[in-house]
Amino acid sequence: SRWFAVASLGDPTAGATLDAWEANLSTRVEVARGAFANPFGGGDAGLRVSPDGRALLFVGSVASPLPVGALTLWSHRERTSRVVATGVPANAYAVTDDWRRVAAVEGVRPGDGAPTPDALAGDLVVRDLATGRAQGIERTVTVSSVEFARGGAAVVYVTGGFPPGTPATLKACAVGATPVTLDAGVFPMFAPSRSVVVSPAGDAVAYSADVDPARFAGDLRLARVPGGAGSV
Repeated sequence: SRWFAVASLGDPTAGATLDAWEANLSTRVEVARGAFANPFGGGDAGLRVSPDGRALLFVGSVASPLPVGALTLWSHRERTSRVVATGVPANAYAVTDDWRRVAAVEGVRPGDGAPTPDALAGDLVVRDLATGRAQGIERTVTVSSVEFARGGAAVVYVTGGFPPGTPATLKACAVGATPVTLDAGVFPMFAPSRSVVVSPAGDAVAYSADVDPARFAGDLRLARVPGGAGSV
């Protein structure tokens, strides 16, 4: 409760201006310009503050109509920013509860044209926030949602779903193992909605599947998250 972040939206194609305000309402520091901020999303609006209140994680340097930019970590104490990864879609990253690792799609090059599967494809990796060391999950993949599970030991993510409305695939992967397919009939959602919800214990994931576009209704399903290499 000592400071807070404000995203000011101007030109939608130019991203937002991020400011960090101290609780006294008289001290302000500009964090970044051209950042992604979702005015229709949940409480974080695409901006995530670390549990200890020392850092802010966001997608900055958004330079195209699509929300793809540099995953950036800003330190409140140092007033400095560090790029964690580039070419990251705003809805395609997650951070562990302890803020030690992030899972993100990296290397996306959207260009200036209409969104296509190829334009939004990148490499899904898990990266250590302190050292920058990365472990690959899947290469050249389009992801609409990614979440950590099993206390950060596994990742669940949704791939495909293009054109919008077509079925997508729900996959899971224990970090360091081979991804497994949990369901190939998932209904993909894009920011601000979530495609999947991981249980508090981190061992299961809930999602929608076989959705009828006319009625916007389908099955609510539950799947277990792999606990080790090759197990479901």
